[in-house]
Amino acid sequence: MSPAEVIMVHDKRRVLFGLSSQTHNGWGGTMDIMVEMELRHRAIRFLSATEWAESRKLVEKHPMLLSDDGLACVERLAVEQMQALPYLGWALIGQCTFLRRCRQVGVVRAYDEMLRKESAVRAFMSASSWEERRELVEKYPMILDEDIMIRVEAWVQEGSQLQPDSAPFLGRQLRFLRGCRQVGTTRAYKEALREEKSGHKEG
Repeated sequence: MSPAEVIMVHDKRRVLFGLSSQTHNGWGGTMDIMVEMELRHRAIRFLSATEWAESRKLVEKHPMLLSDDGLACVERLAVEQMQALPYLGWALIGQCTFLRRCRQVGVVRAYDEMLRKESAVRAFMSASSWEERRELVEKYPMILDEDIMIRVEAWVQEGSQLQPDSAPFLGRQLRFLRGCRQVGTTRAYKEALREEKSGHKEG
């Protein structure tokens, strides 16, 4: 786990567990109050899990998280956090997208997909050249999936705050991924090379 992820997990636990002591703040609706409290508790535990294995066990043990009410509860908690910690909120929104995937294809398949995606993303972020990054995107197009892009954006923002000197490089990596989605890998690769060459000249 990278230093940026460690900080993100620490903040996530602090913020989310702080939520558990709040009032419902207008959360009412058709659900029984006890059911609502239980659902909220499970949603908080899911969002504050620090490992995918832990998240998987929670979803499998508490399928209520995959119900319409469960998804709405998780998403509402995630949106609340955007007001205080925007980068963390977007990371949690990514988890909401992932939770929906669990409902679409099943927990086992969704978690297997996420593990493969994160492995590919880690390889991309540690690549030493644009050629290697292009090859990884072409080999693992799942890197460009919307839920992963959301998480990558959160990691880049967090890493830039933790190590400001790395912000320009992280920003170029993110722009390259966005470019791959928008104009294709080949064109994005050429643009990344031009940007890098221009930066060297300016330096």
